Formats: sequence, C-alpha cells, structure tokens
Amino acid sequence: MIQDSRVTVFPYIDILRGFAAITVLIYHVIEHFNWHAFPSSGPMFWFRIGWVGVDLFFVISGFVITLSAIRLYKKMPDFYHGIFIKRRLLRIAPLYYLTLFCFIVFVSPTLLWVDFYENLGLHLFFIHNLSPEFQGAINGVNWSIAVEMQFYLIMLLLGPYLLRIGVFKLIPIFIVLAWSWRAFFFYSDYYENSFELWNLSTQIIGTLDQFAIGMLIAYFVVSDSGYKIITDIRGSKLLQFALLSAFAIFGYISIMIFLPRSSYWDYPEMVIFFRTLLSFTFGLLVFFVCTIPYSRIASRLLWPLLYLGEISYGIYLWHLLAIESIKRVDWVSPEQASIFVLIVTISLASFSYHFFEKTFINRK
Repeated sequence: MIQDSRVTVFPYIDILRGFAAITVLIYHVIEHFNWHAFPSSGPMFWFRIGWVGVDLFFVISGFVITLSAIRLYKKMPDFYHGIFIKRRLLRIAPLYYLTLFCFIVFVSPTLLWVDFYENLGLHLFFIHNLSPEFQGAINGVNWSIAVEMQFYLIMLLLGPYLLRIGVFKLIPIFIVLAWSWRAFFFYSDYYENSFELWNLSTQIIGTLDQFAIGMLIAYFVVSDSGYKIITDIRGSKLLQFALLSAFAIFGYISIMIFLPRSSYWDYPEMVIFFRTLLSFTFGLLVFFVCTIPYSRIASRLLWPLLYLGEISYGIYLWHLLAIESIKRVDWVSPEQASIFVLIVTISLASFSYHFFEKTFINRK
C-alpha cells in the first residue's frame, strides 16, 4: 500500500544534488587544469574520484523520478504518459538546448565544420551517448543527460506497470541486466580501449542497477511499512546514527575495494559489480536523508546548500563551459581556476534558473 503524498516530500535531497554537482565540477577542474598538488589523501581525496558524483546523480534520479511517477499515477492514471513526458521535457530540455547552443557558439565553433548535422541531430534527440564519436562532443557531461532521458523513457513506458506489480519484483531483474550487459562487453571484442569500454558499460542498460536502487528506496519510503520505519527512525537519534554508520561502513568498504584497483577497467569485478556496491552505498545516504525531519530553522541554516541543490542542474551543465573558457587564460593557476570556475558556474546556473528555467518549470 502507498501512503499519501505528505510522505513523498524530502527537501534535504537537494543538498545531495548540490553536493554531487560540486563534486563533478571540482573533479573536472583537477583533471582539466592538471592540479597535481590537489590532496591525494584525507577527505579531499573524494574530489579526485569525483566521477562518482554522476553515480550519485543516477541514484537520486531513480529515487526522485519514481516518487514523481507514483504521485502522478495515483492522481491521474489516465493521463500519466502525457503529463509525465511533458514535465520531464520541460525540466530537462530547455537548459540542455541552451547550453548546447552556447557551447557550440562560444566554446567550440569548430564543431560546425565536422559532421555537424549528425552530431547535432544525435544530441537533439538525446541519443548521442550511443556513439563513441559523439557522446561527449558537445559539452562532454551531456552523455549522462542522454542516459537520464532514456531512463525517463523507460519510466514513461513501464512506469504504470512497475507501480502496479511493485518495484521490488523487478529490481533484481534490473540489477542482473546491468551486470550481464557490463560482463558481456568486458569479455567481448567490441572495444579497443578503456574509453570505448566505459562508453559501452554506461549505456542505459548498463546503468539500470543504479537507477533501480533509487527506485527501490522511493517505492519503500511511500509504502505503509516504509512510512512506519521512517517515522520510527525520525524519532530515534540512535537509529539515525546507526543508519549513517551503515553508510560510512559501506563507503569505507567501497574505498578499500577501489584503491588497489584504481585502474578500474582492468578488473572484471570492478567493471561488472563495483557500480552496484557504490550505488547501494549512495542509496543508504539517500535513505538517511529521507529520515531527517523538516525543520524551518535547519532549512534556514542550510539555505546555501539547499540552493546549490536547487540550481544543481545548471551547475552540472554550465561548469564545463566555464572550465573551457577559463583554460584559455594561460596565467591562471589550478587554485585560481577552481575559484573562477565556481564563481562563473554558480552565477550562470543561478541566472539561468531564475530567468530561463523557471519559465518552463512553472508550465509543468
């Protein structure tokens, strides 16, 4: 049974969104500016493996989109498909297309002269990730937006069916599909280097386990038993601490597995199974955040972090444009670049959110 919509609002998830976006941004600053002096140990090491921010995004997306689908299907089952795709397109497409345009015109106009129409066409229809040649050609982070949109397509077509029979029954299928997909390509001859293997393994089928973990949490937290458990945890600091400790333990295990295998693509166990462990760990974090009760005082104190989450989509889409532009200034050190990139990216994300994105969001 599904509880009413009061349970499906978890405002502090935005903090995780903002953190994921900033994680990816700093990781790209480290890589693009060859920031060798950036710490390789301690808490700051997180940003050296900041690619995991995308994995966190996928888990959050599975969670949030499933919550949205549950609410929509409960209220308007007969209009589910039309409203669902309209909302997703209005939220994702406008800024995506705007940043595509800005990247081509202001960052890399040479794209106009090399297979431009094929490249643009694949991006316009969110299928550029299917081609190793074009998956990162226009604003490299857009490969993950294509995967997101393909997940939305799955939820559009299968969402009502999933909600009727229960997500719990299909989660194992999604996980096995992802493992099988990644295993097939790892042991195949379809790739010549690690980039091509990465491209193959991060197609939508290869990421289903990550979305599925978010879906599982969403379906659980709005169920009768999930609602009761969350209520119990919210009333017990000890239970909240235990849940946070579980996240810390699995996070530590993930790091200990990763460090001796950091070349990653040489190890079948990493390619096939590690993303599932990582996503389960992030799932524990998402679930923990769901157990934090709303507090007006806490929300005011956490406003900067909540705001970064609110504009996180813009941070994600604008940050490579900022990086590529600032790279042209040859006197900038990595430390200076990180500050400039943060300022420019957050400014662009804030401006586009309030004066562009909201125009479309309000039409949903």
